[in-house]
Amino acid sequence: MRHPGGHSLALGWCLCLLYSGYELARASSLALFNKSDAGLSGALTSTVSFVLSVAMLGVYGVGAEALGGKWTLVVSAGGCCVVFLAFAFACFGDAVFGRTVICGLYAFREMYVALIATQVWGLLSAALKQRGERESRRWFCIIQGVSCICSAFSGVAAGRLATAGGQAYLLLAAALSLGTITVTAVALTPVKAGGWGVEKVEGKTGKKKSDHGMLSVLR
Repeated sequence: MRHPGGHSLALGWCLCLLYSGYELARASSLALFNKSDAGLSGALTSTVSFVLSVAMLGVYGVGAEALGGKWTLVVSAGGCCVVFLAFAFACFGDAVFGRTVICGLYAFREMYVALIATQVWGLLSAALKQRGERESRRWFCIIQGVSCICSAFSGVAAGRLATAGGQAYLLLAAALSLGTITVTAVALTPVKAGGWGVEKVEGKTGKKKSDHGMLSVLR
């Protein structure tokens, strides 16, 4: 997928998967949180959310500078997929989660969707930059609209999945969506002409400097 249009479609597909998977993870974490008898409180959940946020932002900042936008997305989505798979298999094994673990899952589902959505939207913005402002807005509106529709359908499907297989099915489906995002991100390649990875000439020396922005570059 070397054409910007192909990248835009692929990244739009990633957003649909992300928001669909989020609805499933949300339903599962809420169910576990509500039925827990471990005395969970909003204060504990807020604390865990804050710690996870700081940790994720720190890791993301380092990773984005070292790996570039594409591979940071691959690592982020792949890592989150592994986390949800671990929770899913634990549910299949009838594991009993403690208060910290449930709070961690509840907070993690908010952190991961914000982290990956930020990356995908940033890469999408870079892909559409050379298409012109008017066409970029049209693509953004279409992708956002389709993503919302997919999210709504996923919210409805969450009830059926929960009835069929409980929390394990919901978490497994969320992991599947993240796994598909990972594979899609791996398939993305830099756009050579006027897009990602364009080398800038710096100063009078003519020294080339690669554009390694946090979210605007795919390596």
